[in-house]
Amino acid sequence: MRYGQSLLTGTLVLSAASLANRLLGFVYQVFIIRLIGAEGIGLFTMVFPVYVLALVLASLGIPVAIANLVSAAVARHDFGRARRLLRLSLTYTVVFSLCVTVMAVAASRFLTGKVLSNPATHLPFLYLLPGVFIVPVCSVFRGFFQGLQDMTPTAVSQTLEQAVRVAAGLLFAGLLIPRGVVAAACGASLGVVCGELAGFLLMLGFYFRRRHIL
Repeated sequence: MRYGQSLLTGTLVLSAASLANRLLGFVYQVFIIRLIGAEGIGLFTMVFPVYVLALVLASLGIPVAIANLVSAAVARHDFGRARRLLRLSLTYTVVFSLCVTVMAVAASRFLTGKVLSNPATHLPFLYLLPGVFIVPVCSVFRGFFQGLQDMTPTAVSQTLEQAVRVAAGLLFAGLLIPRGVVAAACGASLGVVCGELAGFLLMLGFYFRRRHIL
C-alpha cells in the first residue's frame, strides 16, 4: 500500500480547495438570490438545517473515526486492517443512512408542517433527502483517504461537488422558476444533490483507480 502526503502539501491542497469552494459559493449565493428571490431562498433555508441534522444522524461520526483508525493502522503497517475498517464502516454507514433516509421521508409531512410550520417546504425537503444517503457514504471514503494522509481525493471531490452544485442549482432553479417559488426551491435542492452525487462518484473513481495499490 502506498500512502502519505507531507503535512504542508496536504494543508495546501485542502486550503486551495476551501478557497475555490468559498468563491463558488459566493457566486452561487449572488445569482440564486437574484434568480428565485427572497421567498424561494427562504423555503430552501428553512429545510436545510433539518437536512443537516439528518446527515449528522446518518453519519454517526463514522467518517472521523475511520480517518483516525486507518491512520493508526497504517502507522503500524497493518494495511489489511485499514481495508477491513473501510468495509465495516461502509456497511454500517449504508445501513444507518438508509434507515435515516426512510425515516425522514416518513416524517417529512410532520417535520415541514408541524416543526417548520410551512407545508410549502415539503417538496424542497424531499428533493434534498437522497443526499442523506450519498453524503455519509462519500464521507467514509474521504475519511479513509485522509487516514492514508492523502488529501487530494477529498479536496478535488469537494471542489467538483461545489461546482456541480452551483451549475445544477442555477440550471434547475432557472428552469423551474416559471412554475413558482416552491418549484424553484426544489431546483436548488436538486442542485445540492447533484453536486453531492458528483463528488461521491469521483471518490469512487479515486478508490477503484487506486485499489490495486491500497
